[in-house]
Amino acid sequence: MAVLSESGLWEPGVYQLEVEDNPQGGAEGIDNVPLRHLANRGRFLNDARLSSYIVGKGRNLLTVLGVSTIAQAMVALRTLCNGTGTPDFSKLMLGDYLDGIDLSVIPAENGGTAGQA
Repeated sequence: MAVLSESGLWEPGVYQLEVEDNPQGGAEGIDNVPLRHLANRGRFLNDARLSSYIVGKGRNLLTVLGVSTIAQAMVALRTLCNGTGTPDFSKLMLGDYLDGIDLSVIPAENGGTAGQA
């Protein structure tokens, strides 16, 4: 099975097959023109979505907020306001997480600590 290649261009329109069009498949065939237009638009929109966000590995909010404990992070998150009490989470992104657990104090099943295990 062949796959249409996508270029990531916003097509100005999507071709409508006409009654007089002779059926022809293949990469450049008239039957695939509307599909290619839609595939290109899909790639264009996906590329735009990915460029709008930092996608991939999230960031630990302790680092983002410049604090060292979860308690400090909770205070900092509560104070992320624009001065009028309206929340402003513009520093936060998809994939961010809050992780401040100190594994060195948790006992491990095999002895030692969870951080060592």
